[in-house]
Amino acid sequence: FAPPYGVTAGLAPVLMAAFYKVYQNEMTLYKEGTLLVEPSIADWEVLLRRPELFAAAGCRVTGMRAAVVERMARGLQVAPFVMAVVRSLISRLKALPEYAWRTRKLPEPALNLRRAVDTARSPERFLMVEVPEALGMPPFEAADFDPERFDIFFERLNQALDALAQATPRLLNWARAAWLTACGLPPNEAGWEDFRRKSVELAHRVTHPNLLPLLKRAAESPDSRAALESVLALIAHRPVRNWTDADSERFAAQAAYLGNLWQIECGHSGALRPRLDPETEARALHLASRLEADLRPVSYTHLTLPTIYSV
Repeated sequence: FAPPYGVTAGLAPVLMAAFYKVYQNEMTLYKEGTLLVEPSIADWEVLLRRPELFAAAGCRVTGMRAAVVERMARGLQVAPFVMAVVRSLISRLKALPEYAWRTRKLPEPALNLRRAVDTARSPERFLMVEVPEALGMPPFEAADFDPERFDIFFERLNQALDALAQATPRLLNWARAAWLTACGLPPNEAGWEDFRRKSVELAHRVTHPNLLPLLKRAAESPDSRAALESVLALIAHRPVRNWTDADSERFAAQAAYLGNLWQIECGHSGALRPRLDPETEARALHLASRLEADLRPVSYTHLTLPTIYSV
């Protein structure tokens, strides 16, 4: 810093950080031209060594743009400033499950909004130009308030946000229905609870290497939601939140195969094969012992009798 201040250059990053802290709602920080929504400690460490990579800018709005910022700030429960709104909006969208960022099975405005978040460079341009364009509307100018355009924008924005937020829950419901249908059970919550109940009984009797781990997950998970996510993850070999569209397609085929195994174990009727009552089981064991005693004298070197189990 030039005279008469007499401040050494080494204090510049400290003053920069302090200034940013005070004016972070009206100031944006860029690293190599890329917007830093939430500068991390690592970013500040790089700034100490390579300050020429960074740039700062201010951002204030008026008119129609100010009305948009105020409405979004109320919804996001943040201060009514562009950077505060953009920071909260992008952070919330980035926190969605990976599937919401990878699937193409979304309405076009939701896909456009997702793309705008990925390519955001300037908070003001993102909020006032790129988001409206993603929703099929012209950019906002600092003009007089237009209530009709204002309402249409937020209606479309909320629809796109809801589509992104509900992408993974909808996938979870679809996968549950596909699995229960493959098992011959009702594709609803009652069907899922029926599957869990039967899994508790079958888990002690099934030995098929592909079906047994699935039954144990359904029977031993602490709650219904955890059991569902665990079972679906085992079928697809990946947690639901990380699926791609290709994973969901492969899941349908795998669910059909395992569901067929399930129905075989349940006798295709959806009801578990009943155990023998104690008296009948005792008679069966007695009969097995007599048969074994009667056949023991038979001179077949390699004759092996199977153990008789109650099923």
